[in-house]
This record gives sequence, C-alpha cells and structure tokens, in this order.
Amino acid sequence: MSGVPLRRVTEYQAHASNAALKLFEVLAAAGVSNEDAEELVCAVEAGAIAGAQCVVVERTGCAGRERGEDFEAGWDAGVTVVCDDLVAIADRTYEQRGRAAPALQLLAHLRQRAQSKEAGGV
Repeated sequence: MSGVPLRRVTEYQAHASNAALKLFEVLAAAGVSNEDAEELVCAVEAGAIAGAQCVVVERTGCAGRERGEDFEAGWDAGVTVVCDDLVAIADRTYEQRGRAAPALQLLAHLRQRAQSKEAGGV
C-alpha cells in the first residue's frame, strides 16, 4: 500500500475513534445505557465492514478472460479470501463490548485536565 492510501486509512481510523467517543458521550447524555450504546456503535461499525465486503464480492469475475482461466480462477479465489476475511472482521467487530465505560472515563479525564489548565492549574 502506498503512503497516500495508508495515510487516509490512518485518518479514517482516527476519525472513527473520535466519532465513537462522541457517540458514547451523546448516548450517555441521552440516558442510553453503556450496553445499549456499545450495541449501537458495534452494529454501525460492523455494518460498515459488511458494506465493504459487498463492494469486494462484486469483483468476482472481473479478472478478464483474456488473461486465461488460471488467472481468472486465482482472481476469484483471492476475492473469496478477502470477502471471508471481511465477514470475520465484521463478526468480531459486532461482538466487541466494553468500550463505552472506558471511553466515558477518558472523556471525563480529558475535560477535567482541560478545566484545570483553564483555571491555571497543571
């Protein structure tokens, strides 16, 4: 992977982490339990991965017959491996739990530090 796509992926990961923190904060403020908030965030994240899998699976049969049957079979096998991996990642992502409470604790800590700095403390 060249530097530009890797940089973009890194940026998306940072944005996703920040968005998850914000979602946990907003959902907690709305009275949503940590368990329900985690269910919602995990479902959205797993859904995004499942969406990527749908795009990849459409690449089956796109190798081009002019390159030969072996190339075409290898291409389709590669697409299958990637699709299977994406489904497994979506499954694991959907099952992730335990992030809401630490996220809310982190936000509280960061706010407390920011308020201390504004008040002239360290």
